[in-house]
Amino acid sequence: MLFLVLSLGLVLILMCEAAKEKNWRWFADLDKNKGPQGVGFLPGDKENAEMEPAPVVQREPFPGVDEKLLETITDNTRFRNEENSAWFNLLGVLHRADESELRKSSIGRVSWLQLNDQSDEYRGELVTVKGTVRRAHRLDAPKNDEGIEAYYQLWLQPDDNPKQPIVVYCLQPPEAFPTGMELREPARVVGFYFKRWLYKGKEDLQTAPVLLAKTIDWQEKPPLPVTDKKFPDALNSIYVLVAVAALLSLLAILYIMFYTRSRPRDEIPEKMYLNFDVQLNSEEESEQEQEKNE
Repeated sequence: MLFLVLSLGLVLILMCEAAKEKNWRWFADLDKNKGPQGVGFLPGDKENAEMEPAPVVQREPFPGVDEKLLETITDNTRFRNEENSAWFNLLGVLHRADESELRKSSIGRVSWLQLNDQSDEYRGELVTVKGTVRRAHRLDAPKNDEGIEAYYQLWLQPDDNPKQPIVVYCLQPPEAFPTGMELREPARVVGFYFKRWLYKGKEDLQTAPVLLAKTIDWQEKPPLPVTDKKFPDALNSIYVLVAVAALLSLLAILYIMFYTRSRPRDEIPEKMYLNFDVQLNSEEESEQEQEKNE
């Protein structure tokens, strides 16, 4: 009985867990990671997820970019005060530019290795990267002439090198974009490459490419359909019901075992078996006949 009650309880608990949206979110994310449709590429973009990384192309800078300020940027260092002018020059250009123009002016998709190994060649170029945003939080901007009050720091796990991050400073992410330290949001970023930044990792100092972007290309995950919102809440009480039923079943089993062992068994007297159907031998039969004749 106890085994049957616990088995039924296990089935009900599994039903309750299956009804929770968070336990099925990974299934809905499968389609998001199959291709460019999961990242929300816009029609007419010259770059897509299947293109090879773009080579370095020397061309005129994007309107408003001050190339002299780019010379003040130094790789393999933290952010330096000498770099503030170049930093806000690029952010100001992004703030004033139209996002569609930025996409059209991108030299194309680049890899983490290209940015890391050819930092000088890509500095100040509009590039495109694709990956998964793992962290995002808002930062207040220092006082500047561009009127920029804040931006967001995003840690992007690039598709081509998941073990090495790309740090993106974004002026304004899309509406409803989540923030936090444990995200998993596929996205594409078009932005200015700034430098190879030195930061403190978990164990030692590490470097990461830094991009400055106006926004990111991202699509909000559609909510999973819920037929009855009260259904999961009702199932939450099943845990208590199963526990109570199991306890009552255990008490009933203990009571039956105790009752049957403590009660003395009634002694049933053994019946005597008498056989009246006895066959006599021939001598005994003759003697009995003589006695009858006399």
